[in-house]
Amino acid sequence: MRDYLGYEIVKVSGSIKEDKLKKAVRFAKITLSSDDLKGSKALLVHPMCAKMIKKAQDKGRGVTSMMLTGSDIVNDMKVHGDKSIWSFMNDMKKKSAYNWVWPEE
Repeated sequence: MRDYLGYEIVKVSGSIKEDKLKKAVRFAKITLSSDDLKGSKALLVHPMCAKMIKKAQDKGRGVTSMMLTGSDIVNDMKVHGDKSIWSFMNDMKKKSAYNWVWPEE
C-alpha cells in the first residue's frame, strides 16, 4: 500500500551504520545486508525499492546497489522526523560548510 506521495514504508534495522548512509547520500545508491533488513525501523522508499526490499527479506538476503534519490531521503525525513534513519542529515544541514543540494518542498 502506498503511504506518502506514492512511497511505501518498509521495515529495516535501526542500527545501519551512519558511514553507510553517508555513502548512500553521496553516491545515490545503497547496499543493505540481510542483517540491515531485519528490524522494526520504518523507512519510506520508492515502490520499486520497496518491492526489492520485501523480496530480499522474504529470501533472507541483502539488497545490492539500490538506487536512491534526494526526494526519497527528504520525504522519509519529513514523515519520520527525528526517528528517520536519515536524521543525522539535520545536523549536517546546519553546518555552514555543508551544501544541501536537494530542495525542501
